[in-house]
Formats: sequence, C-alpha cells, structure tokens
Amino acid sequence: MTAATVAKKIEPAKTTVGSALNAKASTTGTKVVAEGYTLDMALVMAEFEGDEDAVEELESGIRSGRLRPNMGRSLP
Repeated sequence: MTAATVAKKIEPAKTTVGSALNAKASTTGTKVVAEGYTLDMALVMAEFEGDEDAVEELESGIRSGRLRPNMGRSLP
C-alpha cells in the first residue's frame, strides 16, 4: 500500500505517513518506535543507523533530558 493510499484512508498528512514508512524501513527506527520514542526521534536515529556511537549518544541525550523525545508526533 502506498503512503498516499494510507493517508487517504486514515487522513493524516501524506508526509506523516511517508515518515512513518521511512522509520519502519529502518531497523533502528522500528526498534525505537517500539520503545516509545516519537516518530521524529525515530527518523533522526534512523539517519544514524549503523553508527552505534551516534545512536547511543542520541539515546543518552534523551535519557538525560538534553534531548526530548516528545518534540514531535508519535505513532499510536
């Protein structure tokens, strides 16, 4: 199913659906969304997939409060 088809059926913005699909396509993105991170944070962490130090630093920043995982929209 395409992002446009999903967006039409449930009526979120097409970019939201596209972002969700991009996060889901990433192992790191899928993992952090399942852990309760927001879609925005999952997309950022997915950008650094394969760089364990960077992903660990992002997670550390969230845990310490330097970065807030509720900065954007989360998936239900």
